[in-house]
Parts: sequence; C-alpha cells; structure tokens
Amino acid sequence: MEGVRFGELPFLAEGGCAFSCAFSPDENSLAAGLANGDINIYDTARWTRLHAFRGHQRRVTSLAFSPNGRQLLSASWDKISLWSIETGATELVLEGEGGDVSAVAFSPCGMWIASAGQDMDIGLLNPFKGDTELFLVGHTSKVLCLAYSPNGQSVVSGGEDGSIRIFDVDAAISEMVWESGCGMANCVAYSPDGQRIVSGHGMGQLRIWDAKTGVGGSEWTGHAGGVNSVAFSPRGQWIASSSDDSTVKLWDAQAGTLVSIFAGHSDRVTGAVFSPSGSRLASSSWDKTVRIWELTSVGTRLDTFGSSDPISSITYSPDGDTLLSGSDDGTVQQYNASTGEPKKAFSCGFNQAGCIAYSPNGLKIAAAGNGNDVRVWDNEVGFDYFVLTGHTDKVNIVRFSPHGDLMVTASDDTTLRLWDASSGEQKYVLRGHTDWVRSAAFSPDGLQIVSASKDGTIRVWLVANGASVVLTKEDDDWVRAVCFSPDGQLVASSHQSMEVRLWNKEPFSLVSTLKHDRVVGCIAFSACGKLIATGCGHAVWLWGITSDKKSWRSHVVIREFSGDVVDIAWRPRSLEFATGCRDGSVRVWSLCKESIFWLEQLVWSTGPAVLSSSRAVINFTKGLGHINGLLLLQRGAIDDSSIWESEE
Repeated sequence: MEGVRFGELPFLAEGGCAFSCAFSPDENSLAAGLANGDINIYDTARWTRLHAFRGHQRRVTSLAFSPNGRQLLSASWDKISLWSIETGATELVLEGEGGDVSAVAFSPCGMWIASAGQDMDIGLLNPFKGDTELFLVGHTSKVLCLAYSPNGQSVVSGGEDGSIRIFDVDAAISEMVWESGCGMANCVAYSPDGQRIVSGHGMGQLRIWDAKTGVGGSEWTGHAGGVNSVAFSPRGQWIASSSDDSTVKLWDAQAGTLVSIFAGHSDRVTGAVFSPSGSRLASSSWDKTVRIWELTSVGTRLDTFGSSDPISSITYSPDGDTLLSGSDDGTVQQYNASTGEPKKAFSCGFNQAGCIAYSPNGLKIAAAGNGNDVRVWDNEVGFDYFVLTGHTDKVNIVRFSPHGDLMVTASDDTTLRLWDASSGEQKYVLRGHTDWVRSAAFSPDGLQIVSASKDGTIRVWLVANGASVVLTKEDDDWVRAVCFSPDGQLVASSHQSMEVRLWNKEPFSLVSTLKHDRVVGCIAFSACGKLIATGCGHAVWLWGITSDKKSWRSHVVIREFSGDVVDIAWRPRSLEFATGCRDGSVRVWSLCKESIFWLEQLVWSTGPAVLSSSRAVINFTKGLGHINGLLLLQRGAIDDSSIWESEE
C-alpha cells in the first residue's frame, strides 16, 4: 500500500498554537513556529520531528529558509534568530527594536534579510555581519508583511493602515504606494515571474496588482474572516490563502475563481505555503495542528478536496425523498435522499444560505442569509412568493409551523417575528430577549414557540397572543440551540458549558444533563423521540433513552469530520440522519441496533475526500507504508503495533 493515497495526509499535532510554517528549498523539511516560541523541524518523507529549536520566548510569527537551505530565519515578538539547520545552533540573534517583529524574508541571493514590525520601518540586514545597513521608510503604521521580488531588486510590504508599498532596494526609496480600501494589508506575495502581486486583507478580500504599474486587477471577497496569508504556487497558476474563518482556499491566479477549499482546521489558519515542487500545501493553525494537503497524485483530481463552500444548514423534505443543504456561497442544493444524487440547485439570493426550511406541504422553501431578510420561493419552478423584511440584524433561524400557516424567524436584533406563511405579512414582534436569539422552534401542536438566546434564557411564547414566560435563566451560559421532542413533552437545549439539558415542559423541570467534550452547536430528536443527535465540534454524538425511560446515555460518537458539524436533520419515518459540516460535506448516516448497542453506517457523502474509518479496525497490516500508517493511526483504524508490523 506504499503507493496508495487516501486523499489526505497525516496532520502534525503541536503542543500549542501554530503561527507559521515553511518548506525547505529541497522540500525535505518543514518548519513550524509555535505560540510558545518553539520551532519544530519535520522530515517530509515520514512526517517525523527531526529537531526542536528553542530560543524564542514569545510566538514565532514568521519563518524563512535561506536559499541554500542551510539556515532558518525566524521572527518573534521578542527577536530575530538565524539557525543552523545542521546543528540547531543560533548563528545570529537580533533583539526586536521598537516592538514585535511581524515578518522576515531572505533575499533570493541570500545576502540580505528583510524584517518588519511595530516601528513602521523595514530593516535590511546583512546576515554575515548582523548589522542593519538600510532602512526602507514610508509606512505610517505597523508593517504587517513583506516579500522580496524574484529578482531581489524590490520589496513589497503591507501595513496596518491598508497601504501597500513597493521599495527599490538599491535606492532605499518607496517607488509606489497603493491604497487597498479593504482594511489591513495582512499579507503579500509576488508571482514567480515578478509581474503580479497578491494581497490579503483584514476584511476577507484578496486583490491582484500589476507589480510594474500598480494597477489593481481582480478583487474578490475570498473569506468570511481576515486573510492571514497568501502565496503563489511555484508555477504561478494558483494562489493559496488562509483565513480566520478556519479554511485554506485555492484560487485560479488568472481568473480569481475558486478551485478548491481545504476545510480541516477547527480554528483560524495563520499560514499556508506551497512546497517548492507545488505538489503539497502546508497550513498552520490556532487549533494546534499543521496540516499537509496533497495537490497532485496519480488518479486524484484536485477537486476531490471539495469545491463546495462550507455547509451552513440542512433539512429534509416532508416526504423524506429530498435532502436540502445551504452553503456559505448562497447555494441551496437538493439531493436524492436515498442515493445522494444532486437534483436542483437554487441561489437563495444572499451571500450565505445560513438557515433553510421546507413548508409542511413541501411546496415552499425559505432561506435566510447573512443579512436581515428571509426569502420564500416555490420549490417546483423557483419563483419568489415574497421576502420577509423587518429584522434589523442577521436572521439566524426560520421555521414553518406544523400546519404551514405561520413562520417564525429569530435574529441577532434580540427579537423573534411571527409571519403569515401565505402572504408574508408580519403578525407579531416577539420581544423579551436582551441578546442574540440563535434558535427557535414550534411545538408539535403549533401552539407554542421555544427560543434560546445568548442572554442565557430559554423562553416559551404563545402563538395566539405573543405572550412569553422565561423557563430558565443561566447567567454567563449562552444557550445556543433549542428544540421540542416529537411528542412535545421535552425541551432540549445546548449550552456554552458543553452540556445539553433535557427539560420537562409541564411542569418545567430538569430531567437529564448530557455532557460533551465541546460546545454543542445543534440538536435533533429522531422521529420516534428515543434518540438525540448532537453536533459537537468535529463530531456527532448519538444518545438514546434508557429502558426505564428515566435517563439518556451516549451510544455512538462519530469523529469522521474535518470541520465543525453545524446542522443535523433526521429523515422522516426513518433511522437515517444527515449532517452538514464546515468541511463542505453533506453526509447521510443510518443506524441499526445490535443487542443493546446502536451502530452507525455511512450511507452517502458529498464534499472533500477524507478517509472515513467508522467502526473499522485493521490488524496485522503488511506493506502499509509509514505515511498511510500514520494517517490510519490518527483515524483510529489501527494501533501502534500495526504500524511497526507494516515496517518489517
């Protein structure tokens, strides 16, 4: 199995947040800079750690190998260090002047080092003497990033004020100044031919510039959070970007169109770099991992990493024949619920399909995006019935009543609103919460609505007159999700304290507490009411009621995801449920009971090609290879002895 590829590579688990990474010029090593100041050096053939360089006391913000690969340059909030790769000794230490150092780079010839940081100047240092011989002056705020041109004659830099400057290195003058208008210029990179520059900004935009004239070319919003790194591929056909939104994205460098999304990190991604051959991409993250993405392999197309945006919401049609998903790019996609075959796709008209809902008769679809409105359209031909307007902040949830005559929406503006589902006319504004309302649901009889808020309260509202009562208030414990059981007797709520709580509705009392290892973002009862599925970070937990019907216990934990599970929906009249994940995947799972145990099985999946090893245990493997063995070990499919067996 040495030549086999599973569609992904093992990740590197670090002891702290990873803030930077860099490949050596020969691609045999990868360096990772950590929050505690350590730098780990890995062998890229086996992904084992070769060295740990220790000397920095604060986070390592930038790394660069010398052109000959014999030295490693590191920048931190305390100093700049130059390390010997062979011995691990520091050959040069420069204390940071005027504050932290945000970026460093070797000149292509290796004769100069450029550094930038808090003092608004760019220093050009002689690595052999350890002296700063030139200063490039012009920025009026902290310099966040820099890069040498391929010929070494220019340096491009980006500032906290959003400006981008090109400096002539020999004359030490600023040749051009560009104002991006997109927020802080967090990162810059030259194309391999030196003709173009890409910049990434604090508001999520990427922008291409002509390096000679400064004329701005393509500009697009690439991420839902600030862009932290940009890089051209070695041949210049792609651009990689990483972001606070926890994704790495690959773009066509000419058209600015999305090629692929790499969604595996669970926190902001601080850096992304191409290997010198262009066959791999490495990314560092606050989630304490460095992930390696394989861009080319025999028989593997690039788009197998998932060309769809992260999933925001999912729901089944009332007859259970169709599964609907909403994604961050505003697409609402229908699938055959049994086979996963794509059917119709709609644009919801917003930048994001944040929440979606079917009417009980299946004729209408409602969707809310990242704005204040909700669109309702015909499921068959796609024409708009109406748009619900009235909220003054982002709408987080939309639901039809069980009879289909009403709709409820909940918003960051602290209100819920009740609407006539036939005309779109607003009936009530439900006021009472004092912070974001993130979840709401009708009772099965349609007479009540339950809502959950960041203010720590759960409220129940009477549909007839809009009156409400507070069921519970938990100070400093944000209630993230809430729903009724199918019989209407229980209310389930998820809390910031990593608990799901089950309450008797009448009289209102706590029945059970389901403890998790991370905050639960979504909850769903099965149609029979005997099972609960919860989305907990990169996992789904399945809970079942005990035989005495007095408590609940965890039966299954599915940890097959490379992003947060943000929505779960049970298929009507079935023991199947669907998951929507930030890794861009929609997956359908089936459950079966063996003795007293529930077992899960993946039915179908869309999205990135990742190795799923649910309930798989591989023993006594032969010829597995170290890389595949390490990946299977991380997926829980083998143990350590299996790897050593494979190496004999």
